[in-house]
Amino acid sequence: MLQTLQPEEKTAEAGQDALRFRRCAWCRSATEHTRTLCRVCGSSDLDEERSQGSGAIGWTTGVVHTQELVHRIRQTCFVALDEGFTVPATVEAQAIEALPTGTRVRLAGLVPGEKAALFVPA
Repeated sequence: MLQTLQPEEKTAEAGQDALRFRRCAWCRSATEHTRTLCRVCGSSDLDEERSQGSGAIGWTTGVVHTQELVHRIRQTCFVALDEGFTVPATVEAQAIEALPTGTRVRLAGLVPGEKAALFVPA
């Protein structure tokens, strides 16, 4: 499932951005924050939760090598988060080649107005 990003204000204890999603109280499946019904069982009893922000690269849609720094890439991809949903993402890494599918990443931040969250290798 493709998650629409719902940024949360920076938390005082963590000092970092967070992603919000909803989890069904009946079947415990994760779903987008915009849904009013569970996509698995159809229940309307959804609890809002905060994602820990770690996951793995699911698939890649594009890789851009920066001109300023030779050994840095910006990789547009989808990240499958540990909570069970997928988000569009940009991964920045100190690498010569693209990061392969399955590489563990963690949330680095959310840019206001952007549709993709920024991740870095874990």
